[in-house]
Amino acid sequence: MKESTKLFRIFVVLIFCTALTSCKYVNILRLINDYRRVSPKEWAEYKIVEQKQKEADRKIDSILYYTESMSSERTEAVKCIYRDRSVFKAREDSLMFIMVRAQLDKLEGRRQPLHSRNMRKLHFLSEFIYTYPEIYGSLRERAVALYERLGDKRKESPKGREISLFLNPLTEVRVGDRMSDATLPDLEGNTHKLSDYLGKNKYLLLDFWTSWCSPCIEFIPVYKALHEEHGDNVTIIGINLDDNTTAWERSSFEHGITWLNLHAPALGELTNSYRINSYPRAVFIDSDGTVLAIDHPGSIVDFEYSSKILNK
Repeated sequence: MKESTKLFRIFVVLIFCTALTSCKYVNILRLINDYRRVSPKEWAEYKIVEQKQKEADRKIDSILYYTESMSSERTEAVKCIYRDRSVFKAREDSLMFIMVRAQLDKLEGRRQPLHSRNMRKLHFLSEFIYTYPEIYGSLRERAVALYERLGDKRKESPKGREISLFLNPLTEVRVGDRMSDATLPDLEGNTHKLSDYLGKNKYLLLDFWTSWCSPCIEFIPVYKALHEEHGDNVTIIGINLDDNTTAWERSSFEHGITWLNLHAPALGELTNSYRINSYPRAVFIDSDGTVLAIDHPGSIVDFEYSSKILNK
């Protein structure tokens, strides 16, 4: 009797575990399907073109690494691979557009107001629309309509304000435009207005960086040399975008940043106006406030630094 009772209990436990595993499996499948919302054929094609893009990138890296001089054969080989890559990229973008649009379809079918999980999805989709307007710009109005369903409390939350910035970006500052201004704190809590530093030297260089960005940290010695050797010709202002100000402070002391070192929100009006979507990023400004370049700091130093800063 005891043996049969024991076997029965084991049987019940096995059934329970099987059911639990099945539910978990179903939930995982729902999560995956919830993200992509495309047909299996489209999803398979997306994975293929994504892989082909990576293969093309590896081929380009291999050609550039193993051939020293820029020969005509090397140039033609790279151009050929880039042509193929652009075809894969275009198809990948079109499939990703289908996935993003499908997510909006699903959110639009939800009850009002949208709950927190749906708000996270809207934040993710809004960031896509903001970062790649040339691909997802046509979906902006639908995302804005969903944002209006969040309710006042969620709109005023940090994530809600970020969604608002993504969907209602400030006018983009481009080369030739007047610089975007801001008043930002330093490590001691003192505030500095960026435009106050115009005219103190011939040029103003804004460096947007984070403590976790390896290329940002690798570029600090370049800024250090520029500050020490040509500080009378260009004013450097570092603008850290870390969420954690402790990490900003620790990294600043660790790497010996001696030029003006300020902090700004990663998703704020300043970064929004300059479209700072990747790091490191630098803005090179003339003494009258005209933006001369917005680019990777390496490109600015290579071209602007040599042609303008050194030639006083």
